[in-house]
Amino acid sequence: MNRSTALLGAVLLAAAAGAIRPAHAAEPSIDALTGFGDAKFGATEDEVKKVWPKMEPLGADVQKPAAAFSSPHLVRYIINGHTIDDLKSPVDVEFRFWEGKLWAFLVYFKPEDKAAVLKHLESKYGQRSSGIEDRPIWRNDKVTLQAMSDDGWYGSTDNAISELARAWFFKSLTGNPEGNAPQPAGGAAPAPEAAPKPAESGEKPAEPAAEPAAKPGS
Repeated sequence: MNRSTALLGAVLLAAAAGAIRPAHAAEPSIDALTGFGDAKFGATEDEVKKVWPKMEPLGADVQKPAAAFSSPHLVRYIINGHTIDDLKSPVDVEFRFWEGKLWAFLVYFKPEDKAAVLKHLESKYGQRSSGIEDRPIWRNDKVTLQAMSDDGWYGSTDNAISELARAWFFKSLTGNPEGNAPQPAGGAAPAPEAAPKPAESGEKPAEPAAEPAAKPGS
């Protein structure tokens, strides 16, 4: 074997080793969140039903741990008894659609799974962006995720759809044709406590349906 052949063999072996070397797993990040499973934010009701055929209509008057509000633009569905890895008990998953598009999902879990839920979210999405330990919040330009662990739920919303929902909420609440929050004397406009926002705020009023992302009705 001449020198050139030996060198070529070494290069090929090195390339093969690199091909079979396991790739490093991506760091957990909120950027990985685009919806619930294969049901993506912005999908229509029919599209989500194809992914989650067991979802059932949820009446506007049905109360869940995450607050909701009434609007002709808001439609809610529920999946009962869904299994999530890392959790001991099944969960219920609520979908909220705004103007026919998937705006938010909310996961309702058992009290005994509180610690496991927080660990599960951190393992998938990394360290929280804001909030506190029991009420963490993750956010990027597209989505907001928040957990209200003492109340037994976590949820996420699409930020762009949340803005539409929030504008409707303020317009309905104040009659402001621009859909803006009223400006209190000497201060900035307050966020609606029950406005559509399931994941944006760490405050309990902003529940998903938490800033209309965290709070789709929430």
